[in-house]
Order: sequence, then structure tokens, then C-alpha cells
Amino acid sequence: MRPATCFPCCLAVVVLMAAGVPAQTDIGPAALELHDRYLAAWNAQDADAFAATLHYPHARQAPGAPGSTSWQDAAEYAAGMDFGPLIARGWVHSYWDARTVVQAGGNKVHVAARARRVDADGRTFQTVQTLYVITEHDGRWGVQARFSAGPPASGRVADASRKAAVEAIEAYLDAINRRDGQAFAASLHYPHYRVTIGGEVQPAAGPEVLSNTTFERLASTGWVRTDSHNVNPVQVSADGVTVALELLRYNAAGEQIAHFDTLYFVTRQDGRWALKGRSSFAPR
Repeated sequence: MRPATCFPCCLAVVVLMAAGVPAQTDIGPAALELHDRYLAAWNAQDADAFAATLHYPHARQAPGAPGSTSWQDAAEYAAGMDFGPLIARGWVHSYWDARTVVQAGGNKVHVAARARRVDADGRTFQTVQTLYVITEHDGRWGVQARFSAGPPASGRVADASRKAAVEAIEAYLDAINRRDGQAFAASLHYPHYRVTIGGEVQPAAGPEVLSNTTFERLASTGWVRTDSHNVNPVQVSADGVTVALELLRYNAAGEQIAHFDTLYFVTRQDGRWALKGRSSFAPR
């Protein structure tokens, strides 16, 4: 284990809830405290301590193929950690450059963070942006899943990524509203991970075709369509976009019957944009 090196930190911590999301100050600070221990263990190169800041099964997703990895327990995670390649690039320390609590509710918090990796002279050689799904189980907070968008994009590249991600979400919702299980399966990338309302990771290794039973269950609540609201791309790269939004369900009379917050990780793979990860909250 290597001692952490201290560097001046210019962290900007923003507790900013997505539009319409009720701030839950009781869980935000607890999740951020865990998030700080996560980074401290990383900087100390302490594999066991780092693995202990995660919940299992744990999933990490990134653009590309396959771009997805999952671990069943802390022993498996710690055994596979190797700081060598990063150290070979000159890395000695990472710090949060910015953090935003995007959504929070129940036992789950979504934290969008941008981290800088620096060398011995304090020079940044890489900036990474990741959405952390932080959950509480049995009184303990841990990182349940990570959606790593990649280096931040700007200008026309960022505009194109945002547009493509929003269009992919529209295709996903259109498939649901048309009750088209095959189209729904085509709107996802695989392996695909979904973090449930209860904070559990559900994997889909191959095409996930929604059955008629799923649509019948939705219809039994009076549902006829789902619309998106307050669509907010919170992290944007050339090949990945993390999008926070609200979903509204309506009945045949046009009355709203459900309203909940969700987050989609949309990536480009083989030239096609689709949803690679999801994490939702219970209806309000």
C-alpha cells in the first residue's frame, strides 16, 4: 500500500438536484462521505479498502464493446485491481474537480463527478467523468454501479452527442409506448445493467425482449403511454452521455398516474447510440 500524496484541491461540490427532484439532505451528505472514502482508498492504492467502498454485485459501464464489467464480491474485485498501467502513465493522485448530486431518493443517490488524474508535478494528464450510483443496504452506503462516460466533450462534438443520446431515449420510450418488445430490445446495448428501485443490479447479457406480460402489467395500472420531462444530459463525451430525466405515465383520459426520476447511460457502439445502463427511483 502506497501513502497518498497531497495536492492542492480545487474541488467544486455542488448539491444540485435535477429540476423537480425534492432535495433529501439526510442522504446526500452520507453518500458524499462514502464517495470521499472511495477516492481516498484509490489514492492510497489500497485494493481491499477500495473494494470495501463498493456494493455487490457491482457493475461498471463505459462506451465501447463490451465496455461492461461486473464483480460478485469484494474479494474478486480486490484481486483484480492493478494500479501498474496507470502508474506507468505518471499517475500519483486523483481529485474531484466537480461533483453534483443529480438525483436522490429512498436508499439511492446519483452523483455526477469529474475527476482529474495528475502526475508528480501536479499536472493533469487525464480528466474522467463518471456517474456514481450510490446505495444504502443494511445501514451501509456503497457504490453500486458506475457509468463512465469518458473525457468531457465540447463544441460540435458535445452537441452531436447530446442530440444522439436524446434521440436514443426517444426511440426507447417509443418502443415501450408501442408495446413493441423487439424494438425495446434493439434500443439497448449489451451487456446491459439496470439498478432497480431497491438498489440491486440486474444484468442482461443479451437482447432483453419485453414480454406481453410486462405490457399487460403496466396496462393493469391504467397506463397507456409514458412521456419524458426535464431531460438533462449531465455528462457528455464523444461516445457516452449520462442523462437525468423524469418519466410521466398517463392513462387513457390523459391523467398522470405515475411520476418518477430515472437516469440513462447512453453510448455509441459500432456507430449506433443506445441505452447501456439505467437506474430509477420509486414513483413520487
